[in-house]
Amino acid sequence: MRYRITKYNPEYRAKNGAYTVDDWTAVSDIGMTFDGTILEKSTYLNVENAYINAVLIIMRDFKSSSTVIERIEKWSSHYEIQDRVFALPNQRVKSLLELSKNGMILNEEDIKLIIAMILREQLWCELNDVNQAFKITFGYDYYMYCVCDNLSETIIDEIEKLGLFVDTVNWE
Repeated sequence: MRYRITKYNPEYRAKNGAYTVDDWTAVSDIGMTFDGTILEKSTYLNVENAYINAVLIIMRDFKSSSTVIERIEKWSSHYEIQDRVFALPNQRVKSLLELSKNGMILNEEDIKLIIAMILREQLWCELNDVNQAFKITFGYDYYMYCVCDNLSETIIDEIEKLGLFVDTVNWE
């Protein structure tokens, strides 16, 4: 199954799948106004943490403690911009950004940082379960995808309690 996990409420999708509400789509949108509300750093971080926690919930359900980086793309030029905005543990982030490569196995703490870097547009990669039970990828505009045999209703409910929405999608 392929699941799309997003911050976007499906009630506001047009028949063609387009999202019809003016909403933020990137970390660079902090400070801008969407649908009459300024995107605050704290709001951004709450949503980012929801995505991180969704991945941890999926990992827990599959009894996974690590993932493997695949198809990595680094955009280190973005790091300089984001470093001034957020207080990630700078040395660990820089080290992880420099050392990350295809085939690298990540523990839970590094997974959290890698997801934050993906969402902050510092790099992109697939996160594959070491036992090949699931694959997590991120698309444009804050879309996350999970490919696995099945996410139980309990897991979907837990993810939705974070403020995210889960639906199945068909894509090649």
